[in-house]
Amino acid sequence: MQHRIFVVSLRGDIDLAWARQHWEHRHGALFGQTPGLIRYRQDRPLAETTDGFVCSETWFASRAAESAAFGSAYYTETVVPDEKRFLARDTAWAGRVLHAEEPETPEAPFMVLWFGTEAVPERAGGRWSAIEVDRAVPGPGTGTTVRRGRFDDEAAARRAADTSVLALVCRPVVIDIDREQAIDGGSIVPTVGR
Repeated sequence: MQHRIFVVSLRGDIDLAWARQHWEHRHGALFGQTPGLIRYRQDRPLAETTDGFVCSETWFASRAAESAAFGSAYYTETVVPDEKRFLARDTAWAGRVLHAEEPETPEAPFMVLWFGTEAVPERAGGRWSAIEVDRAVPGPGTGTTVRRGRFDDEAAARRAADTSVLALVCRPVVIDIDREQAIDGGSIVPTVGR
């Protein structure tokens, strides 16, 4: 299984609220139709907890399947032009997951993605697992560890993200797409917390 985490800045020359809405309500449906994609989750940062970042995770059967998908005509002719409308693609950070601790509990409505080897303070609470990636995390964190904290309470998640490293408070949203459904005109219903 090929699992990857992406963090990308929204373009600074467009309305950030529009860009987030487009990413959540249009781009998810487009990206979700990428050939070979097994699972796509948008880790949607709460609007006031980010400086214009979005974060997502992808799963493919293998690295070869992922490479074929990103080289496909659909991705290069449909997804990439859409991303250029609202993402600063040159700022993208992508970490290939080498090892991820399996969560002991199911997903929760709120999540903190903590980018760095810095220890999560005990005051943070939540249920944490570690993810090792193939490259250094985006600054100001250090190392190759992303910690995922799960929270049932938004306020607790916000307190946990009060740190000097990049820590995004998110709502995990799995994009379920019927591959036979037309993108234009069909309604895509994301499921929250799966």
